Amino acid sequence: MLRLLAKRSRSRRWLGTDPRTGQDLVLAMPRAQASDRDALEHWQIQARQASRIDHPALAQVVELG
Repeated sequence: MLRLLAKRSRSRRWLGTDPRTGQDLVLAMPRAQASDRDALEHWQIQARQASRIDHPALAQVVELG
């Protein structure tokens, strides 16, 4: 079950549960259309950069796709 946490100009964030581990997670989805390749590429670059940040107050990037 997903619950909407936030709507931003470029993304939406959802709270969900990983069915494999039962752990809560945040799912961030770009608001760009799949046909907007530049916006999606920009989104993936930002996600890869965020995956390198390790801080106890921030959610860890688990998977990109």
